[in-house]
Amino acid sequence: MRRASRPWSLLVLIALAGLLGPPAVASASDAGLQAVVKRDLAVQKRLNAVGTRLKAPSSRSFDAYVRYLRRSANHQSRISRNVLALRRRYRAQQPQTTQAKRGRLLALRGHRDLANASGTSAGVLRRGIEEMTNAPTEGTYRAAGRRMLRLLKAQDRRYDRGNRRVSRGRTLILNAPWMPTSS
Repeated sequence: MRRASRPWSLLVLIALAGLLGPPAVASASDAGLQAVVKRDLAVQKRLNAVGTRLKAPSSRSFDAYVRYLRRSANHQSRISRNVLALRRRYRAQQPQTTQAKRGRLLALRGHRDLANASGTSAGVLRRGIEEMTNAPTEGTYRAAGRRMLRLLKAQDRRYDRGNRRVSRGRTLILNAPWMPTSS
């Protein structure tokens, strides 16, 4: 009985390894994606600082309340613009590892949710200001205020979902296997 020089199982393993391709390691574009994540964290920190400085007026004046609502609407618009800019940066990067791809997709979807929620909130605040300033009676003023609060509260779920997705995407991208490219 003659013995084969190469066992058939070894040939099958080599063929499977060839089909799977080389092991995935982070490339320069993954490093660029990680740089976008770091920028994302800095933007989030800056916007949160601005948001905490927005305080409801202590006086009972209608004009002070309207100014506060206008500042809030402008802040929501600023959030929307910054999130859309970050989304463009994420989209410009092409990750190589599957973990970074999943993270990028989650971050893109999360930023879409955040941009939509903040844009809608800005519109609701501006519409609420207009309805409350043009209200002929106190009843219509109160109804406009309640409508504005209800529509703002409806955006909470979208904000939460967007923040969860972005957070999970950042974590996946930052934890993706990274190896500097040799030059």
